[in-house]
Amino acid sequence: LLQAVGLMEILAITQVFEKRVVGQYALHASSPDVPQEVHETLTKIMQDEQWHIRWIRDALRCMESEYGAEHISATLQRFTLADREVYRQTADEHRERLGGLRLANR
Repeated sequence: LLQAVGLMEILAITQVFEKRVVGQYALHASSPDVPQEVHETLTKIMQDEQWHIRWIRDALRCMESEYGAEHISATLQRFTLADREVYRQTADEHRERLGGLRLANR
């Protein structure tokens, strides 16, 4: 079912997404054999993303008087759990497809 969403929900899902992106960039940057130029670029991107995360966090805090801190926190938690589940499913599918590709190339 589709539900109407407001600015708070948009900011909350954006916050969850931005954190996921930073985590992926950090994972990539810490991988072995990452070229220095790629590492430096990812570091700059992560710094910029941190600014976005802080801005959204502050905007959500400003909305507490309208939506309630508990409701915002619950919304962030709900979106975080959904993000984790989608990520898990996507990673599982990725592993399955890579396994299939490996078998096909034998």
